[in-house]
Amino acid sequence: MTDSEKLDLIIKKVVGLEKDITDVKTKVTGLEKDMSDVKTKVAGLEKDMTGVKADLERLHHSDDLILDEVERVHMILDAHIKDTDRHTA
Repeated sequence: MTDSEKLDLIIKKVVGLEKDITDVKTKVTGLEKDMSDVKTKVAGLEKDMTGVKADLERLHHSDDLILDEVERVHMILDAHIKDTDRHTA
């Protein structure tokens, strides 16, 4: 192999390496964008979860209030059933 052939081979390999490096840079840039998108989506999910937790807490509170009211009405009905003086039938 002559010096000229060796030089041509080295140049081809260097050009190939440059192309590979450019491809890697492009892929890394794409990954950075993808990661930025993932971070944005995760932040949105965290915000959504905070809202869901608040909604769940409100539902639990409402559930407790409803249960308390049902128990109160039940006690009134029990008292009414036991008070035979109020029954006309």
